[in-house]
Amino acid sequence: MTNRILIISNLEDDHAILVEAALREKGSDVFFWATELYPTRSTETICFEGGERNATITRRSGEKLLLSDFQTVWNRRPLQATDFSGLHPRDRFFAKSQRDWFRKGFRRNIARDAFWVNPFSAPEYVDAKINQHVHAIEQGLMTPDTLYSNDATEIRDFMKRQGGRIVYKPFCAFSWREEGKLLEHFAAVVTESDLVSDDLLQAVPGIYQALVPRAFEVRLTMIGQYGFAAKILAPRREE
Repeated sequence: MTNRILIISNLEDDHAILVEAALREKGSDVFFWATELYPTRSTETICFEGGERNATITRRSGEKLLLSDFQTVWNRRPLQATDFSGLHPRDRFFAKSQRDWFRKGFRRNIARDAFWVNPFSAPEYVDAKINQHVHAIEQGLMTPDTLYSNDATEIRDFMKRQGGRIVYKPFCAFSWREEGKLLEHFAAVVTESDLVSDDLLQAVPGIYQALVPRAFEVRLTMIGQYGFAAKILAPRREE
């Protein structure tokens, strides 16, 4: 098997660019992941569907990379900087918070079986939604098909595969004030007509999940080997 190499850095990192060029000259299969191109010039997706987990990066050119295909990763100098100039100023903080929470989980679930130089440290990512999803699966829990992405095509295709109705969730609780009112964002059932434009979908990553009809909700807190569950009889929203 060819040893595929992933370099995670930025376009201002001359050292990483020169190493990439040298590796290519030696015939290596290497990919340079310029993290600052997200979200306007690249998209990032992790999909849990049909019992499989796939993490991908798609460039504006349409080139798609399956991140499990890399055997070696050099985590050099990734940047978190992103261009939110296309969003309304009041929306940028929300977009930034969703990006941060998405990436905390996303980058901990790429090339999981590869040899890493400078691996991402684990502790700060424990509370990331994607990691929680992974741990649930590893513990044998059944989870609904879920897409974490800012790729409009992936989102629309996932919705079609799920029958045209899915649940959208933000990565973290979010509230803001507007015209003297306190507004909050909750999980919501959405259809094709509810989706915003592709540019806006690409600007902010989200959680898109198969709709599971419910009889009630459960909040389970684990402390060591002990579980404490509470049945929640919240007012039913339209499903």
